[in-house]
Amino acid sequence: MNMVLGSAALAGSNAIPMEAKAAPLGPEDASPELRAAVLRLQEAHDIMKQATEALDAAGARRKEWMKKHPAPSGRAYRKWERWDERVSKSLGVYDRYHEYDSARQAFNLARVAVANIEARDQRELVLKCCVAAIYEDGKQRYLRRAMEGCQVISVSATWDTARLLDPTHPRH
Repeated sequence: MNMVLGSAALAGSNAIPMEAKAAPLGPEDASPELRAAVLRLQEAHDIMKQATEALDAAGARRKEWMKKHPAPSGRAYRKWERWDERVSKSLGVYDRYHEYDSARQAFNLARVAVANIEARDQRELVLKCCVAAIYEDGKQRYLRRAMEGCQVISVSATWDTARLLDPTHPRH
């Protein structure tokens, strides 16, 4: 089955036909490095998602407490602020935040690890694009908050596309 890459035609170059296997994509289509990096990313994502849910639950409990105990004005505010800090500690807000922050950092390092692996062929490129669509979905609030504004796998896949389409590239 021949596929014609439309983006190459849109970019003004001749469309480059690519041979694509009829079989669906799977982990066996990736190099061992890419496969291992994607599995680490999946694990880091699951841990981060759980940490996000725990942090959101602790934050909701704190918000409920604040509705029942609004901040006073004047001199009593400092006493209320210390009370609020003790309650936040007892609700686990700070612990959940530190867990979330560690999980977010591990998730971002795993994303960078996937991005640093160059796609060897079109099948690896498609796999990398699928990973980017799943783990860099800006519509998901928890992912948008964790990604720090940069979709590194998507950018890497774009560079890999350019490298694979350019026959004069030294690593083609």
